[in-house]
Amino acid sequence: MKKIKSAILITAAMALASCGSPRLTKEEVIDYGEIGLSDIMSYIVVGYQTNWEDMDPAEEMKLSSVYRYNSPYCGFAQKDINGDGIPELLIGDKFEDGTTVIYDIYTIHPRTASLIHLASGGERDRFTISESGAIIEEGSNSADDSFTKAYRIKKGKLVEQKTMTLENCPMDLEMQTFETLARRSGQQLCGGYTEEREPSDEEYQLFRSVTDSMEGMSFTPLTVQTQVVAGINYRFYCRFSDGSEEYSPGHCWLTIYKPLPGQGEPKVTSFEKVK
Repeated sequence: MKKIKSAILITAAMALASCGSPRLTKEEVIDYGEIGLSDIMSYIVVGYQTNWEDMDPAEEMKLSSVYRYNSPYCGFAQKDINGDGIPELLIGDKFEDGTTVIYDIYTIHPRTASLIHLASGGERDRFTISESGAIIEEGSNSADDSFTKAYRIKKGKLVEQKTMTLENCPMDLEMQTFETLARRSGQQLCGGYTEEREPSDEEYQLFRSVTDSMEGMSFTPLTVQTQVVAGINYRFYCRFSDGSEEYSPGHCWLTIYKPLPGQGEPKVTSFEKVK
């Protein structure tokens, strides 16, 4: 599987547990794999911005469908709930009375650093996190058929605890709403490009993965702007050489489009020389 790291929209203090595998940087851990955490964040925020027009979170990203119609308090938290040094991504809803419910739970595999989707719920199947780190699932198949289960995360898997005493004391989770994330991203989420800045390591690696195959051309990215669409556009300002006398060496704008996961590979969509 070809792994491409996407642009990071959120920053988290993540560290890979030492299990005999090479230690990765925080950015690599949070965004390593075919589908990165930033892809998930970007997808949900754009869904809210566009009123989920032609977007199906359950079908396209295997997320809970509840995000299409739930409250503006919907958001995410990152918390190491099992004490292994790897914060989990918890996506859910925080109600006005302070109650927090979780609909999707992700973790990072400690050896492969791959993103793992542990659970997905909905209006009739939701999760809470106890103070001890137990994941409590409460659901119902009908009005007269309800259930409660408890789980622990062990080695990247959700393991049901048959004998665990169910706890009513919830873990304190600081939820950041997608509404806040959208507001902070402002221009980016409304279709415009962000201001120019120095490319991150992940953006530089994405740039190299696309441009290294362009024979006869040599590029050095200097700055980048990003734009969230159905995927992400990366607009790089570059120093380049193409062997010609008129423009080489010179500068250009090079745009790379990275589609949503499963919808193709990143590719160059425009190349504009700057005299």
